[in-house]
Amino acid sequence: MPSRAAILRAVGACARSPVISRLLRSFYRRRANIVYYHGIWPTRSAALALFYGIDLDTFRDDMKTLCRYFRPVSLDEVLRANDAGETEGKPPIAVTFDDGSDLAGSGAADVLGDLGIPATTFVVLACVGNRHLMWQHKCSAIQGMRGDDIFVRQFNRLTEKLAPGSSVRSPKEHVARARLWPMERKDEYADALWKACDMPLVGEFLEEHKPYVNWDDLEDWRRRGHEIGLHTRTHPFCSRLNAREIEAEIVEPARELRERLHLTSVPFAYPFGDRLPREQEEGVAAMGRLSCLLGIRGLSPRGTPPYHLDRARAEAGLHDSVFGRPLLHAGAERHRRILRRNFSRWTRS
Repeated sequence: MPSRAAILRAVGACARSPVISRLLRSFYRRRANIVYYHGIWPTRSAALALFYGIDLDTFRDDMKTLCRYFRPVSLDEVLRANDAGETEGKPPIAVTFDDGSDLAGSGAADVLGDLGIPATTFVVLACVGNRHLMWQHKCSAIQGMRGDDIFVRQFNRLTEKLAPGSSVRSPKEHVARARLWPMERKDEYADALWKACDMPLVGEFLEEHKPYVNWDDLEDWRRRGHEIGLHTRTHPFCSRLNAREIEAEIVEPARELRERLHLTSVPFAYPFGDRLPREQEEGVAAMGRLSCLLGIRGLSPRGTPPYHLDRARAEAGLHDSVFGRPLLHAGAERHRRILRRNFSRWTRS
């Protein structure tokens, strides 16, 4: 039996064929199409092993593919069209980036400019200007510089002191374990892991690699016609935040961004796609003057409230997240509706 990945590749390939892609335009026009990446790094750059993201050549190919099947527009335009009826022509799509990496230095901004694609970068406010190394990037850098075995061994030594029984067998499991940490101590724990793995001084590491944008970069990003959003102050799991921490991680940083860059509102993307409780989202959006609160569960149906919207993870591969997975999900939903309708008929007969 073919694997799910093989099925997604096959479905994605069919969706991109000339005949099928035209038939599927209506499907995508009924969705708020938003995709996201993390960092884009020069091909063969050392940064690929240290930070999350993909290489520039892959990104360029992705953008050319999106332009063939979609009409790239700003995130703001997707949000404004979200409540409108089905559009004509190619369905619109917005391209976004998490973590506030340096997209100009990597060449990604030039690719976007060459293809006429507007985009949105979501910054981790504490990292702007390379003043702070985000705790999750500390973990990825340790893996890249010291290897998986050392990372797992030291991570388990740390977590056994904090929460016995929460050890991991592979680096892929560490995010789920770190979610259990008190959010106000995540940087403290990541610093302890960094030291235990004999990593260089954080300041020296940041000076060497400079992974993040600075304020001048953000002003240039806007001059290029792009948008800026918030990815929290320090990249916590937002569902673990109390009211005071929500203010410190979301509401106050949004205000700082608005005032510093003279913005009327700020789009917001959840780290890890880890949402606040649903009943809180509209209120937090209003407090922070946030134009949207974006998760990562895929393409949302058009008309979804902006504080409940999701995005598709493009860096996982367009055949999976944009072409394959949404169509399989839509097909499964259709079959479930048919089953529910038939079940209702059967129970009445």
